[in-house]
Amino acid sequence: GYLFCWKTRSIPKKHVPLCLIRAWRIGKNDDTAVLASQSVCHPEAAKGSLTQVLPSGWFLSPVKDASGNNVGVSVTYVVEHDLVYLRRLAPVLKDRSIVETMASSTERWFYKLAS
Repeated sequence: GYLFCWKTRSIPKKHVPLCLIRAWRIGKNDDTAVLASQSVCHPEAAKGSLTQVLPSGWFLSPVKDASGNNVGVSVTYVVEHDLVYLRRLAPVLKDRSIVETMASSTERWFYKLAS
C-alpha cells in the first residue's frame, strides 16, 4: 500500500488537509482485484487531518462468456457512511431514504465519471 497526503477542496475555496492510506491485492488464481482506502493521521498532513474518509473500496473481477473468454469487468464499489451523522444532517428522512439518497448520489457520480 501507499500513503497520500494532500489538501482537498470539500467546500468551495477551502482546502482541507486529508491523509489516506491505500492498499490493494490482485488474486493469483481468479484474476480479481481489490483496492481499499481509509483516512489515517500522519505528520505529513499539513496541520493534521481535519476530515475523515471512512473505509471504502473497489472489487473488480472478470466477466466471462460461456466459453470462458473475458468479455468485460464487473466493478463493485463499497463505502461506509456514518449513519448517525447522516441522520443529524437530514432529521426528517427515515434510514431507508438516507440509504437510497446516498446510493442515488453515488450512482450519479459514477455515471458522470464514465461519461
